[in-house]
Amino acid sequence: MNRLFAGIVILAAAWMPGGYASDGLEVQQEVFRPGQGICSVLLDVDAGEIRVEKAEPGQAGSVHVECDQEKFRTKINWDAEKNRMKIRVQAKNWHHFSKYDEETHSSVILLLPADADLQFKTRLKAGEARFKLGGLRLIDFRLSVWAGESEVEFQEPNPVVMKWMEIHHRIGECRLIRLGNARFQKADINSGIGELEADFTGDLVTGSLARVDLDIGSACVRLPEEIGTRVSVGGLTSFMSAKDVSPRLSRRGNRWFSDNYDQAEVKFSCRITPGLGELSVETE
Repeated sequence: MNRLFAGIVILAAAWMPGGYASDGLEVQQEVFRPGQGICSVLLDVDAGEIRVEKAEPGQAGSVHVECDQEKFRTKINWDAEKNRMKIRVQAKNWHHFSKYDEETHSSVILLLPADADLQFKTRLKAGEARFKLGGLRLIDFRLSVWAGESEVEFQEPNPVVMKWMEIHHRIGECRLIRLGNARFQKADINSGIGELEADFTGDLVTGSLARVDLDIGSACVRLPEEIGTRVSVGGLTSFMSAKDVSPRLSRRGNRWFSDNYDQAEVKFSCRITPGLGELSVETE
């Protein structure tokens, strides 16, 4: 695993015509405009950098992939009839990554249309992922990272209610910023080995529930002060975790409540299963 990490080089992709970049890397890009109904987007990358943002209002979605053609196989498929986009960047041989150099990388830039209802799923085996998803009409969002670094931010509220959000990060650092703006009904967040920051501030939907499962490492869970919040901390491995819960939350058994919980119109529940390491629960 260390050899793999040593090989990953993060490079920003520049927009250019399809074909080959000046350094010999293969470049592929495609524009897609979803029709009526739910648009499904699948992004599957073995190794490299991912950047996902909202397209400008009224603009179509677009994808730009740059990679070393000797090391990667790229497939972009837009199916207009099924309203589905699939993007795959696959390593031809994982042995290459033990001899990774500056000429071996993949980079994906994905701009999602702002006016389409989206089901969005991403898998990254190793590398770095940055998502700025504020303002997108996401009804389902799933992210799986095997090893590396990820950041997901909802800088503005989701115009629709998200039915399900799932984020699994096995090894590395994971930062989740203003998840309340995702406006999810249910969320499942799992951090394996590494560091997790889960910030639930934002425009939460009343009755929303988040489950945060921690294995090994440190975690900071940030909760909003202005709504009614209930937090439960427990599980078989809870005794192995050093816990620091905000004094602004009042304890009742193995649960903590905000002072305004009983009177609040908007209520949020968070269930945390800590593992071996440190857990900090803050309010903001």
